[in-house]
Amino acid sequence: MEHHVGAIVGAAAGTIAEAIQEFQDGGLTPMTKSQGGEFIWQLFRLREFMIADFPDFDCVAREHGTATMLAD
Repeated sequence: MEHHVGAIVGAAAGTIAEAIQEFQDGGLTPMTKSQGGEFIWQLFRLREFMIADFPDFDCVAREHGTATMLAD
């Protein structure tokens, strides 16, 4: 489950980076905006689901998200 959290964090971070680049180039595409919102929503749902078993969810997300981004 932690690896899935890391994958979602990595995907959200990548989409946010893409959105920043698009914004700097003149406009954010609807697809990037939608993807970013979807990844953040998935992360929120995972947090709500896992918070009872992983009270330090933010630490888990940070650790596994960082590992996922470094692996790519």
